[in-house]
Amino acid sequence: MTKPNDSMLLKANLKQLRLPTIGAEFEKLAREATASNQTFEQYLLRLTELEVATRQSNALATRIRQADFSVEKDLENFDFSASQAVNKQKVLELARCGPPCGRCPIIQRSNVCLLGQPGTGKTHLAIALGNSAARHGHQVRFFTASSTRRPGW
Repeated sequence: MTKPNDSMLLKANLKQLRLPTIGAEFEKLAREATASNQTFEQYLLRLTELEVATRQSNALATRIRQADFSVEKDLENFDFSASQAVNKQKVLELARCGPPCGRCPIIQRSNVCLLGQPGTGKTHLAIALGNSAARHGHQVRFFTASSTRRPGW
């Protein structure tokens, strides 16, 4: 049984260590662990899994916010049959953001430039590819050729 002072000290330590999810969840998970006869290792694993998941989620949200997409788009909503000029296999390869090709622009830290007539889905594809890259842990920045702002890394 922990004393109230111990709980306050633990919360202060977790705050100083910058472990906010563990600080918010440890008491509730301790009660659940006691009720279900979990080992200390199982309890600690669950706590750290929550912290890691929260950090990953926050990092993704930050990458997407910093990308400055004008709207939210993904590849599931893109109609490849409507545009014959779009190479679906190439787009899906770019969306994987990595091997096996090894020539991925994301890995080589180069730009992707989409050219074509108005209404062909260039912006949709650019945003969808950027979202995919952000989900794979890459930092991306979206802007159009006609925009007055330029990327500032």
